[in-house]
Amino acid sequence: MIVTVTKCPAIADIIFVLDTSSSMNQNEFELEKQFAIRLTEHFTIGQRDVRFAAISFSDSVQKIFGLKDYADHRSINRALTRAPYLGGSTKTNLALDYIRTNDMFGTAAGGRVKASKIVVVITDGSSDSLIRTTSAANALKSEGLTILAVAIGSGIGIELHAIASGSRNVFRADNFNSLVRIEQKVARRTCEIPESQGYVPSQAGSGNPACQKGFVQSPFDPEVCVDDNECEAENNPCQQDCVNLVGSFRCTCRDGFAADATDTTRCKEIQTCAAVADIIFVLDASGSIGTDNFEIQQQFVAKLTRHFAFGRNGVLFAALLFSTDVQKLFDFNTYSSRHNVSQALLTAPYLTGGTNTHRALNYIRQQRMFSSDFGGRSTAADIVIVLTDGQSSSESETTTTASYLKQDGAILISIGVGNQISPDELGLIASTSQDALIVDDFDWLYYIEQRVSERACRNKSKSVSRLSVEFGLHVSMISSTCPLGTSQQCEGGNGSERFDENGGAKSDRMICLIQNTGSSQ
Repeated sequence: MIVTVTKCPAIADIIFVLDTSSSMNQNEFELEKQFAIRLTEHFTIGQRDVRFAAISFSDSVQKIFGLKDYADHRSINRALTRAPYLGGSTKTNLALDYIRTNDMFGTAAGGRVKASKIVVVITDGSSDSLIRTTSAANALKSEGLTILAVAIGSGIGIELHAIASGSRNVFRADNFNSLVRIEQKVARRTCEIPESQGYVPSQAGSGNPACQKGFVQSPFDPEVCVDDNECEAENNPCQQDCVNLVGSFRCTCRDGFAADATDTTRCKEIQTCAAVADIIFVLDASGSIGTDNFEIQQQFVAKLTRHFAFGRNGVLFAALLFSTDVQKLFDFNTYSSRHNVSQALLTAPYLTGGTNTHRALNYIRQQRMFSSDFGGRSTAADIVIVLTDGQSSSESETTTTASYLKQDGAILISIGVGNQISPDELGLIASTSQDALIVDDFDWLYYIEQRVSERACRNKSKSVSRLSVEFGLHVSMISSTCPLGTSQQCEGGNGSERFDENGGAKSDRMICLIQNTGSSQ
């Protein structure tokens, strides 16, 4: 399957600042460059669109290319790929000063007056001088530039926020291999900057609508478009609360409600599931997830518990974490209230490490977590809900252990997050194709809360294929594609179904279908 990315409609001059100091090795520098290359793929390159430049730094600064040097992705990719590893100390201040003193955003260097000016700093450690780096960053920001700071590892503290233009522009990856996990967030935020500043290409006079959906023509300049605040429209597109986003909007639900699984502009009152079930949450705590996403995962499962009648005559919960090793959080007989279960989930430690999913599933069997010794009930359905953001370290062991659990009578629901998951593995873990779900990133978990609770409450039907979800309503200017092994189509198959019948905010709801060569009943 060919992965395509919807381009961000922006007019921006973007300069990459790449750390190539000795605190990283050459292979890690290659991963850093690949991250920058992937970011460029989210943008259309051109005089009326986005232009890129890049420099690298260690003891000194090396210019890789300027804004006017390359006008296509292939040339930029080649130039970034060929950038040499330097080694040396981390003089971040020299790189920031270089941009300003050499006027890299100036018109002589290819900069444009009507374009957002953005600097993306990627570094794996604190600079040699916090004071000098902060001063250099402030000098750039005083000229109207926006700085995004991408930190790799835990070696950077307060300096990261001193460099960046506000906390929204700070991003962290636990290691170089984890950069892929934050790619979409960095690209999305980079896209939002010119959108919020009004630097979006207008097609006025071309015979097409002047601005893309979610934007309106600026009353001050017909050549640029500005965000359309849909939430202030006379016909609120959301049933309950509306949050305006740049170029789009998000509908949220109040306490006691969850997003409707079939229409995310609407909220559905949470109906308490009266099933008798023992549910084990298996949470991915590997290093690839990152602290922020781990917290979103915790909040998701804590909210899921609201959908069930808690108690010995209803639903009981247990939970464990996995990374390189397994850590049990609690058993079915540990807590006597849903509140205590939720608190235990929300305060679970983030482990980091590998993705040994098979060890978590094997732990459930070997430790007999569903047995009466740990509060399990012979009259209850045994359900395992697995969340992960990547392919396991051993797919064969994972799928084999999952099959043993299913043979024991357990129902397995698997939830994959992001584009690094293996759809085949996810499908083999799940009890049926409808019990395997994929979401674009951790932020989208909010929208499948109702879907997951329904599967856990009445896991009966075994219809083919399945699955889940890119919500067009919440689409940012960066649009995800389905992972390898799945196919993307509009729900209903004809590409015409819309969330909103009031105009303006309409968009197709896409689903990713696991390509299943087998049959189901």
